[in-house]
Amino acid sequence: MAHRVCANFELPFVAMLINWIRFGRILFYCRKKAQKRNFICAEKFFRKMWEEEVERIAFFQSGIFDSVCKYCACGNGTSFRAKFAGTGKAWFIEVTVNEVKSEVKSEIESEMNIDYDALIRALSKKTDADIVRADCLSTRLHGGTLGDVRLLAGIAVTGSGNEIPYEMVLKIQKKWERYNVPDSWRREHDLYQSDFGTLFSENFRWPECYHAEMNEAEDETSLWLQYIDGISGLKLTGAMYERAAYELGCFQGRLYAEKPIFLQKLKNLSPLDYVQKFYHHYRSWPVVYDYIRAAECDIPSHLCKLLIHFDDHSDELFKQIEALPVIFCHRDFWVANIIAKGEKIYVIDWDTAGWGYLGEDIASLIADEADVPHLAEHYHRCIPAYYRGFSNHAGMSPPPNHCILELIVFMFGYRLVEWYLNAASDEEKKIAS
Repeated sequence: MAHRVCANFELPFVAMLINWIRFGRILFYCRKKAQKRNFICAEKFFRKMWEEEVERIAFFQSGIFDSVCKYCACGNGTSFRAKFAGTGKAWFIEVTVNEVKSEVKSEIESEMNIDYDALIRALSKKTDADIVRADCLSTRLHGGTLGDVRLLAGIAVTGSGNEIPYEMVLKIQKKWERYNVPDSWRREHDLYQSDFGTLFSENFRWPECYHAEMNEAEDETSLWLQYIDGISGLKLTGAMYERAAYELGCFQGRLYAEKPIFLQKLKNLSPLDYVQKFYHHYRSWPVVYDYIRAAECDIPSHLCKLLIHFDDHSDELFKQIEALPVIFCHRDFWVANIIAKGEKIYVIDWDTAGWGYLGEDIASLIADEADVPHLAEHYHRCIPAYYRGFSNHAGMSPPPNHCILELIVFMFGYRLVEWYLNAASDEEKKIAS
């Protein structure tokens, strides 16, 4: 950054100017030979400077202050000057507004690996305003498989000088290949780029997307999403589980009845036989398959017998599942991807979404990293609520054999064995079994 200093010492210009932009601080300090020198910037002058979008700014300061200085600001519409009274030799900093903007952009992009221009576009969409600059603090969130998910927060500034606090989620997804579904890594991006968002209701929805990008060269997607400050994970109450099940049923029942044409034409969706292939993939793994049949197996015998029974009758049981209605499924509908806020249920992480069988998502809600002490309660609350919502919108009665238990075993039976084998403590093994 260009600057001129008419004194015998230098200030940390970049840090100081960025701090002005970020926090509007009034008092800054610098040191030379153990002497503290005060640099006073009046907040009113700072705001006026930005509101007028001036191109040249000059600051004058006297040397060592004996007392707090007063300031005055004068300008003719194209330039401003802050004048300070005191003793000692005068010095000044001269910098352009664009240089300061450039420095902030450089810091955000280099230190945070965030596309500053994309941030401005996302904020303009989020606020429905002409955002010209913004600061940014980044906090890493849970990101799933090869996902870099961050909560961004700061102040966005409009062209007219209004300051708007913001929070937003940036999700960067790198390419990876899920078993038998090679393009799942980009599926959420593709869904956000489609009309899928128009299918949600007021009470069941996904976070709004303010900006989406596909970097073909890097095999990477970026989604700038609404931040939902709600209740999630094992903090969900039984009533929230039940409401999530009901709203999911309403959503899937409505899509089943309406059969939107564009939804039928979407290409990048998980296949109908996803659960069957997932089950056979785990079943073919000798580590888990052989363990439940070994004499030294520590898992309770009744659970091993249940898994073996399902293995022996898998073809017959899958025929029962395949007789169920085919619906659009989230396929990762577990508590970490569900956020309750007021009466609304938000669902995140749609990269496994696709066509599946009625009940797959409820099986996930009940069994995927389950709240074990309340598992029976959730089973008996969620299933009726789900089918009530589905029937109300699909115009059909729920099937007499809903196959939820079969779906739970096929989807999570061998995974629980894997978790058990990898558990680090006896307490974790007890939970897994």
